[in-house]
Amino acid sequence: MKEDGIKRWRPCTSYCQMTGAAAAFLSVSGCHVLMNSPRWCAILAERELAKEQKEYEQRLFCSEVLEPDLLYGVCNKVTAALEELSSKAKPTLLAVLTSCSLSLIGDDLKGICRAASTNCPVIALDAGGLSGEFTNGWVKAVLALLKQQCLQKQSTCSMSVNLIGFSTVQSAWKDSIQKLQEQLAKAQIKVNCCLLTNNTQLSEVQNLGQAQLNLVLDKELGLPVAEWLQQNLQQPYIILPEPILLEHGYKWLDDVLAFRCRNTI
Repeated sequence: MKEDGIKRWRPCTSYCQMTGAAAAFLSVSGCHVLMNSPRWCAILAERELAKEQKEYEQRLFCSEVLEPDLLYGVCNKVTAALEELSSKAKPTLLAVLTSCSLSLIGDDLKGICRAASTNCPVIALDAGGLSGEFTNGWVKAVLALLKQQCLQKQSTCSMSVNLIGFSTVQSAWKDSIQKLQEQLAKAQIKVNCCLLTNNTQLSEVQNLGQAQLNLVLDKELGLPVAEWLQQNLQQPYIILPEPILLEHGYKWLDDVLAFRCRNTI
């Protein structure tokens, strides 16, 4: 909802798109994130991420863009950072997130990343705050990750679901996911993958297609991802109510069980 009066001029009423993208990528085990930005952008993102996940600080880096870089480009800095990270940190995946100011100068970041000598896949993403907030960044990062994995439709496991639409920097996410998994287990429903819980393995992402159904926990975060999976893997989805764990409201579980009955192999 749009705020009226002077409240709309307050800064930092929500997290930047770069923070959302970084949160998604850092949920993946062994993924390192390079923020192609001035140092202060990376510091702000790191501060917010570390509130919930202190260990993310160890896998978050910055190209430390200076004023001359805005004129002459960042090719050398980004290349040097990627190659050193690849050599010394041995990541499973590298993600390069470009900030607002760098988006304006027109560097071919994807070309720079392709040309760098790295030992792992590299995803380049425009994640400047001028074009979105936390949610936008998280969704863009997850979709970029799914596209990079070249997912294929697979033989499904009956009855199994993917949980989609939560972030590891949301407060109390662990308890919510655990309770949801317990409820599903009681109904003999297997959780194939939680996208993205902390230390998600790339192999788990690659096996998203094994689930029969996607459960969207948060419509804003999860619906664009579920729609992409429906289009590309023909996986149906159900949007769960918020909050999910109301003692008197389990209609969503009835919907999942009804889907199981209709699709039992």
